[in-house]
Amino acid sequence: MQAPPVTPEVRAALDAEHLRLLRLGYFIAGSVTAVVSCFLIFHTVFLLIFGLNPQLFNAPNQRGTPPPPGLFLGLAGLLMTFMVAGWIFGALQIYAGICLGKRRHMTCVFIIGIIECLFLPWGTALGVLTILVLSRPSVAALFREGELGI
Repeated sequence: MQAPPVTPEVRAALDAEHLRLLRLGYFIAGSVTAVVSCFLIFHTVFLLIFGLNPQLFNAPNQRGTPPPPGLFLGLAGLLMTFMVAGWIFGALQIYAGICLGKRRHMTCVFIIGIIECLFLPWGTALGVLTILVLSRPSVAALFREGELGI
């Protein structure tokens, strides 16, 4: 059986609903990304304490050499890099949600959707759905209207 043809009014309603759901998904994903990145603060502080205070390893009956402080400082720097990258990507996800709501910057949202595909499993689903929805000619027309301020 063949599905009946979709009227332009129904297509517009479906596009609006799909963009609304994508917008909500990006707000949730961005918030979760930023909050999860905050969990690295504790680990970074812990590594900084050991890296900046190597005398903490000097126990009275300890044999052997303590680990080098540079190891802890390097790992702390690496964790800080991941933490800041998480915050930046979370902010980009939230920005994509804002752009979806305003129907602007389709290319930016498309690129963020492609990057989102790297994060299994929920990011992949959100990214693929973003690519599918933004690939529709009717959605591209909505974004053109949004860019022109119509």
